[in-house]
Amino acid sequence: MVRRHRWDPCYGWAVAAPLPNPERRWTARGELQAVERAEIVDRIGPFEGGLEVLGGGLANTSVRVGERVLRLFRRDPGAVGKEAWLLRRPWTHFRTPRLLEAGDDFLLLEYVPHDGPITGSSAHGAAAGRALAEIHATRFAGAGFLGGDGAVTEGFVSGYDALMTYLEVIDHPACAEAAAGVRARLRADEDRMRAACADPRLLHGDFKASNLFGCGDRLLVLDWEFAWAGPVWMDLA
Repeated sequence: MVRRHRWDPCYGWAVAAPLPNPERRWTARGELQAVERAEIVDRIGPFEGGLEVLGGGLANTSVRVGERVLRLFRRDPGAVGKEAWLLRRPWTHFRTPRLLEAGDDFLLLEYVPHDGPITGSSAHGAAAGRALAEIHATRFAGAGFLGGDGAVTEGFVSGYDALMTYLEVIDHPACAEAAAGVRARLRADEDRMRAACADPRLLHGDFKASNLFGCGDRLLVLDWEFAWAGPVWMDLA
């Protein structure tokens, strides 16, 4: 990881600063704030106090209610079971929020206090490496989307072909040019890339700065709705 620093006016030395989040270039935070109090009450019952819409997710809305976090699955309620399965796994090298309740289109989680967003420090880099190694230790017979029991429910002909298809439909101005460049590189080295896709593993699918937080000597890893079975370098990229 690239080390980035900022000057701390209290302590007078340079400390590692949070890694940049490229998604801020094309997604306004205001898009995440469309939630009504009644939506929350319908799912978890009456509650006292205010609420806080949390950033980081694009497909879902996460709202802090006291010491709990309600995740509303806006785009794909079918991902509730998959994320619940992943949160229940006994991870050892990183933290996930404890699952308190699951509904048709929501998860209710504990709020986990943390040290803030991941930085470019060597400690956070090592913690990210340990987390990915544990996630990727789960193997699958074939690449594809996962169901609520952790099994592949919609398989791909190959991880390589699935990735090429995905890159071809990206049309957002902020990333279409980059996607075209990746397609060209994959085609130029097709045999090696197909071989690299031939050992499907569990992927977080959205392993980026806005989903990773320092939590003591481990990371807090959030937002598993895009998890799937595929080539490990997809998480590394």
